[in-house]
Amino acid sequence: MSIETIHQLSEKRKKWVETTRENDFEDGIKRFLTDLYPDNAHFIYELLQNAEDAKASEVQFVLNTDNIEFKHNGSQLFSISDVESITSIGNSPKKDDPTSIGKFGVGFKAVFAYTSTPEIKSGEYHFRIRDLVVPDTEGLVPRTLDENRTHFLFPFDNPQKSPEKACAEIEKNLRQLGEGTLLFLKNIRKIEYRLPDAKLGSLERIERSRDRIEISVQRPENLAPDSVHYLRFEKVVDVNDEDEGDLKSCRIAVAFGMERGKEQKWKIKPLDKGQVCIYFPAEKEASNLRFHLHAPFASTVARDSIRDCPANDELRDHIADLVTESMFAIRDQGLLDVAFLATLPNNRDPLDDFYKPIQEKLVEVFKNKKLTPMKRGGHAAASGIYRGGARLSSLISDKDLAIILGKNHSLPLWAANAPQRNQEVDNFLSSLGISEWDEKDLVSELSNQPDLVLRWLKKKSYKWHQEFYALLGDFLSNTHRSYTYQYRDRKYELSNLSIVRLSDGVTYKKGRDCHFPSDDAEYDKKLSCVDKHVYSSGKNKNQQKKAREFLGEIGVNEIGEKERIDLLLETFYQDNRSVELTDEQHLKHISDFIKWWKEGNYTIKFKSYAIFRVEGKDDFHKPIECFLDLPFEDTGLEALFGCSEIPLKNQKNPVSKKYEKVDGFIDFAKSLSVMQALEIREHRATKMQKDTFKKMGKKTHTTIDRDYFLNALIGHGTYWHNEGSPYYIGELDLKIHKIELSLAVWKTLCRVEEEKLSAFYLPNDANRDKQRRESSFLVNQLKSCRWIPDKDGRFWLPSDVTKESLHEDFPYNNHNGWLDAIGFGENAKKQSADHIALTRNAREMGFDNVYDAKKWAEIAKTGISPDEFLSKLMSSPEFPTSPVSNLERRQARITEQHHDAPEKKYELKQRSVRTTEIDRRTYLKNQYINDDDQMICQICQKEMPFKKRDGEYYFETKEALSRDYFTKEHEAQYLALCPECAARYTEFVKNDEDAIKKVYNALKNPDEPEILLRLGELTKSLRFVETHRQDIRTILQNE
Repeated sequence: MSIETIHQLSEKRKKWVETTRENDFEDGIKRFLTDLYPDNAHFIYELLQNAEDAKASEVQFVLNTDNIEFKHNGSQLFSISDVESITSIGNSPKKDDPTSIGKFGVGFKAVFAYTSTPEIKSGEYHFRIRDLVVPDTEGLVPRTLDENRTHFLFPFDNPQKSPEKACAEIEKNLRQLGEGTLLFLKNIRKIEYRLPDAKLGSLERIERSRDRIEISVQRPENLAPDSVHYLRFEKVVDVNDEDEGDLKSCRIAVAFGMERGKEQKWKIKPLDKGQVCIYFPAEKEASNLRFHLHAPFASTVARDSIRDCPANDELRDHIADLVTESMFAIRDQGLLDVAFLATLPNNRDPLDDFYKPIQEKLVEVFKNKKLTPMKRGGHAAASGIYRGGARLSSLISDKDLAIILGKNHSLPLWAANAPQRNQEVDNFLSSLGISEWDEKDLVSELSNQPDLVLRWLKKKSYKWHQEFYALLGDFLSNTHRSYTYQYRDRKYELSNLSIVRLSDGVTYKKGRDCHFPSDDAEYDKKLSCVDKHVYSSGKNKNQQKKAREFLGEIGVNEIGEKERIDLLLETFYQDNRSVELTDEQHLKHISDFIKWWKEGNYTIKFKSYAIFRVEGKDDFHKPIECFLDLPFEDTGLEALFGCSEIPLKNQKNPVSKKYEKVDGFIDFAKSLSVMQALEIREHRATKMQKDTFKKMGKKTHTTIDRDYFLNALIGHGTYWHNEGSPYYIGELDLKIHKIELSLAVWKTLCRVEEEKLSAFYLPNDANRDKQRRESSFLVNQLKSCRWIPDKDGRFWLPSDVTKESLHEDFPYNNHNGWLDAIGFGENAKKQSADHIALTRNAREMGFDNVYDAKKWAEIAKTGISPDEFLSKLMSSPEFPTSPVSNLERRQARITEQHHDAPEKKYELKQRSVRTTEIDRRTYLKNQYINDDDQMICQICQKEMPFKKRDGEYYFETKEALSRDYFTKEHEAQYLALCPECAARYTEFVKNDEDAIKKVYNALKNPDEPEILLRLGELTKSLRFVETHRQDIRTILQNE
């Protein structure tokens, strides 16, 4: 039966109310309907929805202390069906109207949280609602036909909420009405509200153009309104209705925030919190986008969040299309600059899966359409372009990049750079997959295409070069110094690039081949000097500083003393040619060379230059072509090289005597390998004297096999020589009996080191008892030849010559014992009566000769008796003993010490460094000094090799096991070892996990008094005194 009057509807509803009361449903239904909405004053949005659907353009709220009024100018006034709908539950005629907001038919019931008797005037109807659903006109004045406004009155008569509370809650919500309330409405353009204190507030939407919206918000507490601007895009789409299954036309929209930037130009700004609107903001729906969007999504009853359903997915996809379509409009309006990209979603935004297709659609369209803002202006598709730092892309233009890449690129190439510190822009550009091109790529191209780069650089200005060097300097210095390998590699690569522009403006060299210009133009012309304009252009002092520092980093040097020396060498001393140099100039150069050398610099650079004048000639010679003799040193070489009867293969020249007064010349000449004596070289004793030194055992790093010979000296047909030596001057045959040759040999031996008079052979450390020391090959050679002249010029064996008979040109000098070694004058000595008597006495005492007797006399002077000496000779030192007198008490004491011992502590620096300390040396000395006051090594069981200056034995302490076995500090955990055994224990035991486990197991086993160790090629026993062994076992039991 159709309802035609309010009276009919009222009677019908009264019956329903009676039924619910009879079934005790009334309170539950009221509570359910009024609790459906998320906030206390949600009915404000329900009233705005009613006015929007009624096509109102202006609405007004009037809040009083005991009620609130709502008025609007909607053209659609109430009909009887509207009266029936607003008093019904879940029966709304709007659900079939795609242009209406209301759908569920329960929204208006939210007013009952504040009132029990809402009153409505609209069209011809004036009624109040009682008991949620009963329309009542009793006592109300009927409406007149000419009234065209709708008026709601809500007295605060809900017994569950006081008028004061109701008024406060509604005022709060009115004050909180934001611009989003009007943003996506079609009809309502203005909302006004008046508070109980008569203060006014309002919101007004002003459509400045088709897409640009201004919303003016007047807060009651402010004198002037605030304006918020949006760029809004809308369109109508068809969507499958989830209930009916038919296509339904829906209006969707997106809105981007706008603000005025520099020069009052409009720009789009990212919103702090993009809202999802279903006409009004859905308060519990978070898109995490930076723009607002609207669609008539299927939502919860309270419209505070959207539901998961295919229809919403379809709407979302239409929104994604609208967003991407809006990009072209934004671009065409000049608003799609790089800053705008901060508005768009990127890979790092915490988007819900529902909204990700919007971001994916944007990425696709930016990749393939000309939307990405470019460095030089305009837009391009993201595929095929490059991203680089702001400085790099400003320095390397699009045209430069195309040249460097060497490909047919269509310009532009550089994407625009993000504003400073704008992470969202960077993230969005990154999500587009744009190729990165940075300083590392630039340096790589500079390395790979040197010719192309050179042609390109030559066209660049001074200022450009300065910016270029400053950029590369920052690229180098910004390498984190903890990554030393990266800094080293970058510096090496940059130092090997020919990118340093010289003062001629066209030449480029590597940094190490260049110098900073000086104040001396003469030097600058002859050296490769950097064009100073490449680090002094413009007024940017910081850039100038960075450019110059970079040049210094890659090897550009100041013109200092080194460079001046190099220039002198290159200019005057390249070869043996005669140059126009006065003696004064040349001696000044030599003095400068010596001064530079004395400052700690190497002399190797001088060796390849002809820097010395020689006696009797005007040309110059290299150091290796010269020799020293008087007046510098008495070497005898001048006579040797001046003797035409001695066939020398390589002649050398005496340095000019003009250097005599040059301070430091002799030492300088020697440092340059100027010859000052015949060359004595080292070789293997087992090779040179096979019969004397027999090879034995395995050659190891401890093997010593050393002998000496005078290069190409021939005696009795035997000789050794090395023609490759720069000191090789030819075969020196002593049998020719030339005083000049013998004198050179004599004076060489007068200055020879004592160690070269003997040959020494040690097979290896395991065969120390087989070591042997005998006369060197050189000594034996000289001992057996007639080469020493007497005063009459006759040549004799060394043993047949005396100091008195020696040739007057041969100075007697035996400070190094060489004359004794070659048996000089021995035969003469044997003939003397004194010598004969001494020999007789020595033989009577059991010695073979006087010399052996003298040696035994020296031993006697040390205070060692023959018995002591023989005892030491015949026996090894006694290993100390230290028995445990009371085992249980000692174990208890060690256990207590171990319990109280500190944990091992380490500090993490470049490596772990233990910071806890104990007095282990005193403990070990007490354990391993025997009754003869000798300290014994626990492995080789020999006396420690030497004592320190304070008289204490030198020994090394090594922890028996690794820190995995010993967690605390205790003296007993250490071993007393000689240096060699300590090194072997570390290498072959502590660095070998299996070996260390073997030692650990043996230490815990009381039946193993000694521990067998394999130390490389040696097998040794690790031995303990009893107390030490017991202490360490106790510690291991407590670990």
